[in-house]
Amino acid sequence: MEPEFRLDVDKPYVIYRHDTRGNTGFYSIVDYLKLFPGSPVRQDRDYGKAGFEGALAVPSSSDPEIVNFLTLDENVNRLMRTAKVKLISERGNENEYERPGARFRRLNPGIEMAADRPQIYLVLDFNVLRDAHIGAIIRNIESGALHLKQQIYLRPGVGRDDKFVEGPKGERVMTIAPGVEGLGAEGYVTIATQNVDSYLAGKVPPRVLVWEPEIMGPGFETKTRGVRSPMRNFKTAGNYDLPGTGKDDASRENFHEILITDNEGNVLEGGGENVFMVKNGVLYTPPLSMDILPGTKRKKVLEIADALGIPVKQEPFHLRELFEGDAMAFSGTWMGFGPVEYLFQYTIGKTRQFPLDNEYIEGISNAYQDIINDRELSDPKLKDIQHRMLTRIQVPKQKK
Repeated sequence: MEPEFRLDVDKPYVIYRHDTRGNTGFYSIVDYLKLFPGSPVRQDRDYGKAGFEGALAVPSSSDPEIVNFLTLDENVNRLMRTAKVKLISERGNENEYERPGARFRRLNPGIEMAADRPQIYLVLDFNVLRDAHIGAIIRNIESGALHLKQQIYLRPGVGRDDKFVEGPKGERVMTIAPGVEGLGAEGYVTIATQNVDSYLAGKVPPRVLVWEPEIMGPGFETKTRGVRSPMRNFKTAGNYDLPGTGKDDASRENFHEILITDNEGNVLEGGGENVFMVKNGVLYTPPLSMDILPGTKRKKVLEIADALGIPVKQEPFHLRELFEGDAMAFSGTWMGFGPVEYLFQYTIGKTRQFPLDNEYIEGISNAYQDIINDRELSDPKLKDIQHRMLTRIQVPKQKK
């Protein structure tokens, strides 16, 4: 007798899924886990054939029937680009450019190539995927899983998971198929939602630990990132290997967040945030030419700084410069923009306490909050940022 299926979830969440197996639509969380249990061998988990987005919707402070989706189009576009760069979706065809295989055969006629392999690609349409993001919010409000007393965080994801083969009766059967090559594995996109408080918000302002190999203890000698990967332009799962582990290291030691540097000690980013420093009247942030994620909210912070007349330099700065800086801040979809109070470097026992009332950080943070909370703005530049940043969603009636 099969054990009863149980799920330790107290809310009727609704998950969106579209995949290469022909599934498209919204599923209750119970049905979703029954229908898509997964095999012990998966391309997304084993080889990083996956990417994701962090997206946020904020209830309007001026209209109780509206929730505003932040940077919706940018998030959808980046998710689709991630799917293409990871070859979950088709990247391009021979009509757009001469692919390497075609060029090799043209220059080397008669040379036998490797046999064709099964290839499955996920078809993604911008408007359909955009509507699915909005639909994920609406469906979960209608089901009672979401409410409007908190922000709404969305986790869209793309990847390849299981491989299927034809069974004895022509049916598709999941198979265990280890191996790096994954073009024959099924592709998927999913969207899940949850109510959240502001990330890193709490009674204690952020305490940040500098990531160093030594914090892992003896026997784990390694180096930080030094060479920029082309994948850093995309929000792929592999890009969070070090930041994700570093965040866990920080949490284990009761810090709020980690700070990643490169092999030369130049500041890169947090566990899930972009980094800013104020020094001598200038706001600094690492440039996109370094090994950092081009965050959607980083871009908005820079636009706000420009609107407020704050001098900005996108250039490298060393960890020792940050310790000598006037203020430090993080930006990210979930957390928004806010100051860091303490920075600690384990190997030399160095601690820096930053002020929490820096004029530039406070000014940007206040403007950012006014924008995302849909407050009335008098500055035309900030109003323009707000108009481009927010997508208004009419809220359905909530279940009592």
